[in-house]
Amino acid sequence: MKKGWFSVAVLLFLGGCSQVASDGACSIDRVHVVLNDETSTLGKVSVVINDPSSVAELVEILDTAKKGGLVRDDELLLAPAVFYELYDGDDLVQILMFNGEDTLRLFRGGLCFEVEYEGVTLSDWYKKVQQKG
Repeated sequence: MKKGWFSVAVLLFLGGCSQVASDGACSIDRVHVVLNDETSTLGKVSVVINDPSSVAELVEILDTAKKGGLVRDDELLLAPAVFYELYDGDDLVQILMFNGEDTLRLFRGGLCFEVEYEGVTLSDWYKKVQQKG
């Protein structure tokens, strides 16, 4: 019986690992994109996106994005991290950390993974939102 529960736990763990964002992403109403900015005195700048249609687009992108395989160390050129902080009201739901503006590479647990999108990438979405504003 112990082997059966262990198998179920492993399957649940592996199934949950394939998604870029957790289930909490569907309840977000605001996104902070934290970028590195050498002209800022703090070295970082945070862009707040709270337009309901833009946030809904982000949620759709995250719902369909899948975490792919590991990026080998010799294939990774590190860039200053870019963070997507997802909020539900005042509660921070999740932080997604990417290798620079390359949202095709996601950091999780000290490792870097490829991200597969079905359509628009997160960086394409961000550029589109910036053009609106």
